[in-house]
Amino acid sequence: MRETRSFFPMDRILDFEYMSNYGTRIIPLNITLTDLISKVAKEYGESSIKTVVVKRRYEHKEKNVLDSLARSKRKLLYFKGDFQPKYYKQYTEKKTLQVRKYIRFSKLVRVLGTKIAATLGNFNAIYVPFLSEKYAYTSPHEYYEKLTKSGKYPQGSRLYVATEPKANNTWFSVIRQNYDTIFWKDLPKKLSDQWRLLFPSSQLRRDMIGILEQVILSCADNYRSNEVSYFSEFVEFMRNTLPESLPELYDVR
Repeated sequence: MRETRSFFPMDRILDFEYMSNYGTRIIPLNITLTDLISKVAKEYGESSIKTVVVKRRYEHKEKNVLDSLARSKRKLLYFKGDFQPKYYKQYTEKKTLQVRKYIRFSKLVRVLGTKIAATLGNFNAIYVPFLSEKYAYTSPHEYYEKLTKSGKYPQGSRLYVATEPKANNTWFSVIRQNYDTIFWKDLPKKLSDQWRLLFPSSQLRRDMIGILEQVILSCADNYRSNEVSYFSEFVEFMRNTLPESLPELYDVR
């Protein structure tokens, strides 16, 4: 692997060996996309690469992508642009569950996440997905009332709060007043140091906080999800499949 802080192999994030059980072998290339294109072009010629320029997000549906793969005899099919297919509209619920079954975070992420969860003791967790009070889907007082009415979040109990790093802290004032709240920035330094070793680049660390928080939220005694969030949906999936999604959890708690 090249010595650089700007990229890393995806098998630091995802469990490629586990995911290969779905029937398709996944190999970490450990090089940048630019280097990969140059390497393929040098070895097989420029004609071995087909570049599909994506001008609009969600432009390519699942069938379009699969048809392109089936028809192409090129060594590399490169979708260039803001490629983000609407999988949630193209996949049936049954197919989505089949695919998700074989998605799992790497052991590095799982171990660190479960270690952090273990240091929190007994805790509940919530996920509030907004960048500022302007975009909050409910008022903080309404949100607090919903927590208390559920009977699962007693006043004074420990509550891990996952949210965007730039979220407006004033929104959480009522939550802070009534719970022993813990945010990402409140975690022990020795654990954040391990995160720093895993992702040397500060930008990568910021981008990947959400991944580690998904593991933490999965370990909570109770978790209040967000019904319109795919981030939260995957947490729910992990919580419902803990033996497969987080086997390490049973070693630390």
